[in-house]
Amino acid sequence: MISKKVLIPVIILIIIGGVAGYFYFKIAGPPAIAAQLVVDTGVVEMKAGDTWETVATGQVLTQADTIRTAPDARASIIFFGSSIIRLDGGTEVTIKDLILDRANTKVTIEQASGRTWSKVLKLSGIEEYSVQTPTTVASVRGTAFGFYLGDDGMIYIKLLEGSLNAYTYSMETGQLVKIDEADITAGQMITVDLDLGISIGDLAGDDWVTENTVKDDAFLEQQLEDILNRMSDVIAMGKAQYGVTDQEIEDSVRCWLKGECEIPPEMPQWVIDIAIRN
Repeated sequence: MISKKVLIPVIILIIIGGVAGYFYFKIAGPPAIAAQLVVDTGVVEMKAGDTWETVATGQVLTQADTIRTAPDARASIIFFGSSIIRLDGGTEVTIKDLILDRANTKVTIEQASGRTWSKVLKLSGIEEYSVQTPTTVASVRGTAFGFYLGDDGMIYIKLLEGSLNAYTYSMETGQLVKIDEADITAGQMITVDLDLGISIGDLAGDDWVTENTVKDDAFLEQQLEDILNRMSDVIAMGKAQYGVTDQEIEDSVRCWLKGECEIPPEMPQWVIDIAIRN
């Protein structure tokens, strides 16, 4: 007899299995759009050869596309429907890697200027996510962080959730050589001074952190709503068969989306099989 403590994540795993299947080719192949632009305000442009063209919300983006925002503009790029990078005014980024694969889903952003904020959810299936400049790389898994590139070359990386690895590097004879490296956890930040190296400190809040914390909460709740709507039949089955409540399901899925909960190790294999078949 499986306890209710385990039965709740059983239902969650079935739900997650169905949703993850959508993203991992188990239901109907890869999602139609890997990256899509949202223009929040102002003028946003995409590079087209040697020129720049104004783009609008809904623009589909692919690997190697470059986007920039005017000083008073804001924009976002949504990856696989469930992770996001937001661009402040005066920011330029290039999608260096955009790879959807069974073995490794990877997103690499090359940032040339400005401020970005990334919120990476497990739902997207992204295994490798990084933001980089020609001198610095910040890599994360399932997290929320800001990446600031100053006009003076100083870099500030502020981690709100999860864990992050950052390193500076140089290219010698075509090979990447690490110069300095550091790991931080939630509530810390990294300052990169190319003369002095990497230093670690407590996260210093600012308008960009505050704004994106609010937006992250709203984004997560929208993802939660989408999942619950998409998997309503499975949820109804779980409630009827196991006595799991709406609140228990909602709280558990939210916890999983935030990366704060894992499927318990005592999970029966038959549950995993059901999730995969979904």
